[in-house]
Formats: sequence, structure tokens, C-alpha cells
Amino acid sequence: MYNTVTWVIPLTVSFAYNDSLAVKIFSIVNMCLHITCAFIALIKWKRIGNVIGVDDDNGIWMSTIIFLILFPVFVIPIFWITYLVTNHMVASTNLLFIILFGTLLAFTLMFLILVCCKGWKRIPDTILVIFLVICFYTPNILQTLLILLMWPINFYFVKTCVFVLVLSLTRNISYFTDEVPNEFLATSTAAIQWKIRDLIDKAARNDDKAEE
Repeated sequence: MYNTVTWVIPLTVSFAYNDSLAVKIFSIVNMCLHITCAFIALIKWKRIGNVIGVDDDNGIWMSTIIFLILFPVFVIPIFWITYLVTNHMVASTNLLFIILFGTLLAFTLMFLILVCCKGWKRIPDTILVIFLVICFYTPNILQTLLILLMWPINFYFVKTCVFVLVLSLTRNISYFTDEVPNEFLATSTAAIQWKIRDLIDKAARNDDKAEE
């Protein structure tokens, strides 16, 4: 579901509208990078509870996780802001998305500056969780909504995209509302969401200790 929202929907639109060469190139590059991350996870064939452990593959997993967190929050906003401004598509609705993408970029840069100044380990778990959730989920949601407003191929396409987006969000929420078995297969996106869930549980344990 995550990959569908991230690159399948933009790629479908880019082929439906032949004049969207920039969107087509962006979607194909996006597709190749995400498929590469997915293949790495499948080749490693690890369980979710062993992904962040200390072993020979830890660097590979952490690199994949960092990429899938930082790539959407930087590349997607920069691409769409550049695309909308370059093509003079700054109508009221598009202007709203430019502001939203710009705010997302500014938030990310401020957080990274904070990390550089204070150090990663000194950032509270709650703030770290908020940052990871925003970086991982928000760019794809904004991108999907923008595409549906700019290039609604037909009613059924819009309906399908909304259904896929809702289904994807429902599946994502299940990582935080249900217990995730340690034997669950670790895909590239599942590893990130499991790590976010782990940080949430860690923050909750720290709060309980503070109250005691």
C-alpha cells in the first residue's frame, strides 16, 4: 500500500497525461529506489524483531530506514514546489500545497539543525516520534491529494486512489493499535513503522518511570 501511494499513483497519472514528462521521470526514479529498498529487505529475509539488533546487517537496515524517512520529506516537497512554480501553476489550491510542502521542509530542516546542535541522543523520544511520523507519512498524503486535484483522470480513478489512501492509512495505524509479532516479516516499510512503534512504547515506559 505504501508503494502504491508513493509512486504507483504518480506514475499512472504521468502516463495518462503525456505532457507530464517531469512527473514521469520523477515517478520512475522514485519507483526504482523504493523497489531497490524492498529487494534488499526481501533478500535479507529477517523478522521484525531482529531488524534493529546489533549484527552485520545493522548498517544496511539503518541506511534503508534513514533513506525512506528522509527521501520523502526532502525530495517530494522540493519536486512539487519546483514543478508548480516552474509551470506557473500557482492557483489558490496549488498555492496551498506549495505552502504545506514548504512548511514541511522548514520543519525538517529545523529539526535536523536541532539534532546537530544538541545531538541525536539528547532529543526526547516524543519529539523524535513526531518527526518520524511526519516525515514518513505526510509527504505521500499531500502528494496524493495534490495529484487527485490536478490530474483527476476520471471518477473511478479518483475513487480508487481515495480507497487506496484510506486503506494504506488504516494498515499503517494497525502497527500502533495492534501488537506486532516479532516473527512478522521485515519489509523495508514495516521496519520503519515497527521502529516508530518501538519508540512510542519506549516513551511511554519513560513516562511511567517518571511518574513513579
